[in-house]
Amino acid sequence: MLETLERFSQLLINGSLVTIQLIVVSLSIAFLLALLASYIQTLYPKSIGSRIVSGFIFCIRGTPLLVQLFLVYYGLGSLFFLQNTALWPIISTPFFSGALTLIINSTAYTTVLFTGGIRLIPNADIQAGKVLGLSGKQIFWSIQWPQAWRRMIPAYSNEAIMVLKGTTLVSTIALLDFMGVIRRIISRTYEPVEPLIFAFIFYAIMTWVLLAIFKMIELKFKNKHA
Repeated sequence: MLETLERFSQLLINGSLVTIQLIVVSLSIAFLLALLASYIQTLYPKSIGSRIVSGFIFCIRGTPLLVQLFLVYYGLGSLFFLQNTALWPIISTPFFSGALTLIINSTAYTTVLFTGGIRLIPNADIQAGKVLGLSGKQIFWSIQWPQAWRRMIPAYSNEAIMVLKGTTLVSTIALLDFMGVIRRIISRTYEPVEPLIFAFIFYAIMTWVLLAIFKMIELKFKNKHA
């Protein structure tokens, strides 16, 4: 095992960095998009925008991540009008398709989480905000969102872990993330057990790191509002 680890150490390091980049980019952008979507659904529940968000969520939650990944990867490649643009060198990369798919998928699930958490805020708090003369936007940002976020941190950590697990699928579109490197090592050595043990350890450590980060965030918010 040590020989395999030493032989492919650089590949494994590079793959782990790609996986970490995917997680950071996907979670960051999906968080902001989900916050915007939940804002629309909360303040404008009967608007066209809210209906679009609901339709988007239904489509994404009702289809497998792998299908979404293939659709984005091969779908973007079939859009010929993009091939002559300056963005094509970026859009055509497996990393872009993988990150975009994870962003789309995580946005849908995170929006459901955020919207549900916001709706659990006691109506008395909202009415208190109205008595103070706060607008709907001010109530959302000052009362609903801060309370909901503190309660949703543990649940959101599960979504982060799901994104981590989702990154394992991007190797199917020739992206050398950590799992992609593992697949390459197996194809070179014809020994699947050792590389898969590396994968098991890596993803277990990454899960522990994510849980530790969100635990720190949760404690920080608790101490701040204690």
